[in-house]
Amino acid sequence: LFEANGEFFLPFDADNVARPDMVERFVAAMRRRPDVAALTCYFLAFATTEDLQAGRFLHAYRPAGGPHVLSCLRNVYGDATALYRTEAFRAAGGYETDRGTSFEDWEAFVKLAHAGGRIDVVPDHLFYYRHLPTGFSRVTNPFANQQRVVRQFRGWERIPPSERAALWNLLTGVHL
Repeated sequence: LFEANGEFFLPFDADNVARPDMVERFVAAMRRRPDVAALTCYFLAFATTEDLQAGRFLHAYRPAGGPHVLSCLRNVYGDATALYRTEAFRAAGGYETDRGTSFEDWEAFVKLAHAGGRIDVVPDHLFYYRHLPTGFSRVTNPFANQQRVVRQFRGWERIPPSERAALWNLLTGVHL
């Protein structure tokens, strides 16, 4: 059940660290873009609190926001830390209720795009992402995680049914 009732919805993983101006920047960007259903951003990955404090980062992640067809293989949208228009997120069906798998954020972006929602990227590092080998997305089954996303393409109505079936077989085979 989706209980958010404000204009915007901002999920945030408990082990990430927001820049002090993150929310303000997201909201300002969303207000300038009434055509956008969700905004993501760049982030910097770190391993330990000491690394974060010292400004040592493992990598920078800079999603492009598309093209959508690539999202069946790679997350072109960003992290769970994104600002959604609540009504657009709700209309697209929000998060699925699967347990024991990861990539729920990526799957939600795909659902939103399939529903006609535009997803854009704030081109700045607005938060810090704790990247650990023991992180949930790295310890869960990679095939099951990816399958969450790929299944959203099975019912995508913008491609003919025969191509939809071929895409499903290709994608599941590639990841298996």
